Amino acid sequence: VIMITCHDIGQHIGCYGVETVNSPNLDRLAEQGIRFSNFYSTSSVCSPGRASLHTGRYPQSNGLMGLTHAPFWWKLKDDEKHTAQLLKEAGYSCYLAGFNHVGNAQRLGYDKVLSPSVAEKTVAATIDLIKNSSKNTNPFFVKVGFTEVHRIFKHGADSAKGIFIPPYLQNTSDIRLDLAQFQATIKFFDERVGEILAALANSKIANNTLVIMTSDHGIPYPGSKWSGRKAGFEVPLIVYQPGTVFSGGKVFSQVMSNVDVLPTLLDYIKHKIHDNKEGKI
Repeated sequence: VIMITCHDIGQHIGCYGVETVNSPNLDRLAEQGIRFSNFYSTSSVCSPGRASLHTGRYPQSNGLMGLTHAPFWWKLKDDEKHTAQLLKEAGYSCYLAGFNHVGNAQRLGYDKVLSPSVAEKTVAATIDLIKNSSKNTNPFFVKVGFTEVHRIFKHGADSAKGIFIPPYLQNTSDIRLDLAQFQATIKFFDERVGEILAALANSKIANNTLVIMTSDHGIPYPGSKWSGRKAGFEVPLIVYQPGTVFSGGKVFSQVMSNVDVLPTLLDYIKHKIHDNKEGKI
């Protein structure tokens, strides 16, 4: 299982209708797999959204209702079980490559942290794990966490296909420049995801590997991130595994939340779903 997450992307990518964004690798993943068009985080803030993804429980239930860093210091309740702990119970070796933002990686159940939160090193560590997977006796779960597309934008500007301005933002020169920089950062992230997907496609484990791509909350602009509006909660969910129910380029419009991901994953690998899970299969 390869779960790829990023910061702050909302549904601001090509396959979700934002045609000015260069996201060919994510778009291709959606064309191969399945895409959920009405998918939402439980929070418009980073750590609570991520915690719901990894526990199948709402922030007010799992205890992580704010950011894990200073000056907030929110954390999961001691008895909460993270994806890594549950998959370890199912016989998986569990790795973190890159960014976490949920709590201490070892406490969450990861066997090893493979790289710091630098995109190129995160990609290299994930590709190395894929290439050496035949040496492992256990299946693996790797959470691939990117700090992109969080501010500060550091990858120039991309307006080659124009600039999409969400309806809750004003059309000013400053906004247009900032959105062009945001689009360039999305392009950079998409290219890094493409490197991982290419390595997987050329590996011996391509057919047995489930790829999950999602994010934490909406885009980093007023009216989205940190807000109680729909734009603050909408995130992508793209899932792909060749030759399975998670293939075929299907789009599902049913309303879903990221609390539903973990129970569905546990059901798919035929592992026990604990009674406290609040998400639905």
